[in-house]
Amino acid sequence: MKSLTKLAVTALCVGGILFAVGYAKGGTVSYAWYNHHLIPWNWVQHWEFIQHDTDHNESSLHRQIRDQIQEAGSDIKYTYDHSSDHLPVSTPNETLPSDTQTPDASPKTDAIRSMRLELGRGRYTIQSGSAFAVTGTGLEQIKTWTDDEAVWHVSYTGYRDTISDTADRNVIITIPEGKQFDEIELAIGAATLTTGALTAQEIDVELGAGTLETGTLTVQQLSAKVGAGKAVMGLAGDWTEYQYEIKSGIGTVTTNNHTLASGLGGEFSGGTGSRLLDLEVGIGSIALTTQTN
Repeated sequence: MKSLTKLAVTALCVGGILFAVGYAKGGTVSYAWYNHHLIPWNWVQHWEFIQHDTDHNESSLHRQIRDQIQEAGSDIKYTYDHSSDHLPVSTPNETLPSDTQTPDASPKTDAIRSMRLELGRGRYTIQSGSAFAVTGTGLEQIKTWTDDEAVWHVSYTGYRDTISDTADRNVIITIPEGKQFDEIELAIGAATLTTGALTAQEIDVELGAGTLETGTLTVQQLSAKVGAGKAVMGLAGDWTEYQYEIKSGIGTVTTNNHTLASGLGGEFSGGTGSRLLDLEVGIGSIALTTQTN
């Protein structure tokens, strides 16, 4: 253990000496490691917040900017992690549907309690019909199944996807007219989803760099986390029926064209209604519209 400690100290000393010599000889430093993040060296020199990090006199502006840089980095990572290339991938031996058939037999309406969609690289539409179904083009990468908990899944597999343009995959997801779900989960990567009215006790949205546009959502609890994407959602009822909690980076949140969060963000809450909105936005946007103001 002592040998390892000596080796580590020696390595740090040698690194410090090489840094000092290189910088003195006119070398340039592109990035520095601070608080678990790589940041441009010129920021460090200009702001001088590293050496004053423990100084209580550090300006609130510097602290805000530093925090926003860190949050933006986290949001970019979130967007990358939720892009189409990072959605669940099937294994080569899985049997995938052809381009023209419905990926799976339609489950019975009464047998389904919840729905989970994991969508990537394409354009998707949810419409009402007589039964659950998935049709369209580019279906070789789309898989559907019903699990033991009565959840209907529609998932983009991403395995050896030959489609590079989202416009080349158009998928129609049909749900029974008037279907009420316990829970709806929408995980959207680099995709566009348009849907009509949906009804559920709870709706959970995770949007990376894609786009979401909904009709009227009749819901008791809506959770939405948006990275760099754009979500436009309609809500049933009046705005006074809702209470909200918002965590914002440098993105925007609006309701009925009224801005709730924008620019340098933070955490906000308000409202006294019985319906809960839990919203988080990074560098993207969330726009809400209620049926009445």
